[in-house]
Amino acid sequence: MTNDFGDSFFLSPHWLAACEQTWEGNCRFDKIELTDNHRNLGLVLIGVGTETRHSVLRSRVIAINESTDQDFDEVTIELNGFYNTSRSNFQYSFSALLNHLLGLPHWDELRFSGLIDEHGLAAARIAKSFGLNARVFRRRPSYSIDLCAVRDQSSGDYLATRSANTRQQLRRSLRALEADLGPTRLEKASNTAEALQWLQDLAPLHRARWPSGKSPVGFDNPKFVRFHENLIRSSFGSGEIDLLRLSAGGKQIAYLYNLKFKGHIGFYLSGIDYSTAEKYRPGMLAHWLAIEHYLSAGANTYDFLAGQNLYKERLCTNQREMLDLIFWRPRPLLRLENTIRNLRAAMQGRISPSV
Repeated sequence: MTNDFGDSFFLSPHWLAACEQTWEGNCRFDKIELTDNHRNLGLVLIGVGTETRHSVLRSRVIAINESTDQDFDEVTIELNGFYNTSRSNFQYSFSALLNHLLGLPHWDELRFSGLIDEHGLAAARIAKSFGLNARVFRRRPSYSIDLCAVRDQSSGDYLATRSANTRQQLRRSLRALEADLGPTRLEKASNTAEALQWLQDLAPLHRARWPSGKSPVGFDNPKFVRFHENLIRSSFGSGEIDLLRLSAGGKQIAYLYNLKFKGHIGFYLSGIDYSTAEKYRPGMLAHWLAIEHYLSAGANTYDFLAGQNLYKERLCTNQREMLDLIFWRPRPLLRLENTIRNLRAAMQGRISPSV
């Protein structure tokens, strides 16, 4: 089989192995290999579950590379698609998958999350040709930095690509931080044990910034923690995971947890000490220094992944949209639900979620 996974860590052998290891014995899922005339079209994990909405609508849900268990899926797949094949095969792979799935009677809705916009629109068009309905249930902006373009167009001077205000803020914050606390240092975890320790160290900082509600979120969720511990144990040694730590005068200021694959750096999450260092913009500083590090290391892209945030807008050079879609069979209750959803969207002046 080909090893062309594009640049998505989420379609790498590392993510696949962590999913299988974490889900095994805990979720219902199938592993499907797709072919067409002896041509490899990739592999997917299909999670199987049920969902009850409005107290009366019980839908049998399957999901592509997700488990359908909310706690396991808190890890949030992005840049989704098909394992073990080229991105250029996306439309062929999705058509082959639908051919297979439509022969199976026991499902009502198919969830495909974390698609780049062009793949999401293509998937919706293909699904309609198979007689399925399609709707977008979530849209998220995604921000990144084209490090190759920074080298080619700005001679490697990243700050030259930013606004004068952003440049001034970053430089002033760095000077103030070093004046108050001491010299800054950005370092990488040196081995798997240290990476796991830093994951523990960043957890309370991350939790403080993103407090949970009624349901477990992030580090409050044992399934989320187990997944990332499995991922780090299996992938750190081969250089596919970076845990970075920013300190000033010996005080830990920020941690970044990054996924690395084929020159693509995906910023996954952070732990920032805002209690004593908010005035220094420690999150932006950590990202700036990480960007400079990866520029020097020859990486191609620094990707903030999906989610809107002002600091991402200020630091990025590129923006696109990520789509989470549901494809549903024409069941009467699902038709009624979709009609009500579209009417509500129209009354509120929003774009209909149907595509």
